[in-house]
Amino acid sequence: MTVCMSREQTLQYMLERHRKGERLVVSRYSDGEFNIFTSDDIPVSLQTGNEDAQIMRQRLTKAIRKKNQLVCINELKERNLTKKDRWVFIQEYLKKIGGHDLYGGANWNVFDYTHGNNLLPRLFSGKTLIVTGHDLAVKDAFRGYKNIGIYKTELKAVSTRYDWHVSRLRDMSSKYDNIIFACGPAGKAMMTEIAKNTHANLIDIGAVLNAIIHGVRPHYGLVWQWSMSWAATANLPKQSNLFFSKIRK
Repeated sequence: MTVCMSREQTLQYMLERHRKGERLVVSRYSDGEFNIFTSDDIPVSLQTGNEDAQIMRQRLTKAIRKKNQLVCINELKERNLTKKDRWVFIQEYLKKIGGHDLYGGANWNVFDYTHGNNLLPRLFSGKTLIVTGHDLAVKDAFRGYKNIGIYKTELKAVSTRYDWHVSRLRDMSSKYDNIIFACGPAGKAMMTEIAKNTHANLIDIGAVLNAIIHGVRPHYGLVWQWSMSWAATANLPKQSNLFFSKIRK
């Protein structure tokens, strides 16, 4: 029987393993990746490069099926189940294509950021590498944190240099305790490609990184560059200041 944890259960699951010193490899798949899996006409907002949809689909299919990772997918609320809406179909599809017995809730990252930052700061402790296209904003927000390095990807068309990025990350990965991915669908494939080359925690935190930065550097406007409706009601400065205070501790 396939088990899908809630975001709260997923956060607790990850916290317990991190406290025990167990390695975490955690990816996130939702409607964006579903569209890549199922559509030959990928919307501009989801495009990953000047390659056809089939290549990215193959990479993500291989990545989501990799074992020794916790794949997090969209959760279902009662209204979704009652209406049997699109989100039910998306979850069923992701469960089937992934073939895992246990799935996490994709929004564990949002829940942690807005409910105490109990895990996220731990994932930035030790020697940490952030893989992102927002390198200037990230460098500014994390200025003074000598344990944190930035690996720059393209903001768009990451996959045009996919093999080059994977090769470089393989060479670098053994030097880090944590590698944080916030570079879209290509990052989910990259992390499984380098998993055997490092003992680092490999975590896909997605656009929560945008919110963390926005809370202390709002002039970059990162939360409005992606679908982040939850950010409109969150106290981003409060949560981001808590996040950074816990890293300093």
